[in-house]
Amino acid sequence: MAYDALITLRHLRCAMKHVANQMGLSDLNEAELDALSAIGDLAEKAPTFQACQVAEHESMCGVSRTSKYRAVKSLEDRGVIARVCLNGKRVLTLNPDFFVPTSRNWDADKSMSPDKTLSI
Repeated sequence: MAYDALITLRHLRCAMKHVANQMGLSDLNEAELDALSAIGDLAEKAPTFQACQVAEHESMCGVSRTSKYRAVKSLEDRGVIARVCLNGKRVLTLNPDFFVPTSRNWDADKSMSPDKTLSI
């Protein structure tokens, strides 16, 4: 590994922890940070996702199966993500009560709230 790549990796990990701290999630473990990264990627592509998609995401590589689902449950318990009903099926979504709205795609997502039927 090149020294520059190692330095870049260190900066990225520090930035991720700093952002988690700003979100009030300073006590996240490595699996939870990886799950949060996976959720961010999935949420950019679609407003809802399944726990198995988080577990199978490339960000979760090297995390045990049990820890993957434990991390998803922890983020749900913290209010970062929420379960919603979509066409009679329970799915996960970013919890709009946890995040401050931004101009980016928020208008499409603000109709989502925990335990409500999602309209897509």
